[in-house]
Amino acid sequence: MSELNVIVLVGLTSFAAFLVGRRGLGLPGSALGDAVRAMLEAVGMGAIFLLANLVLAALILGLVRGAAGYFISVYAVDDLALGAASLLQGVVFRWWWGRR
Repeated sequence: MSELNVIVLVGLTSFAAFLVGRRGLGLPGSALGDAVRAMLEAVGMGAIFLLANLVLAALILGLVRGAAGYFISVYAVDDLALGAASLLQGVVFRWWWGRR
């Protein structure tokens, strides 16, 4: 799927969600900016968690390399699941932070 197709698809579903929220659920349009800000905070926190997870993995691999005496590639932590889990960590942390 080309990049333009993805942008159009996401744009259409976002617009549909906006209409459902405003007309179907009665959500205030003014709260959309707050929701976008919270989403950006969650994505940013997910990026921080990803960085922390990668640094921790590199440290652990370095310790294992030193202790075991054989080479283990850092590419062993190259997994899409780590990015998804880091994003979930960021979302949960943002929700937790928002409840204080």
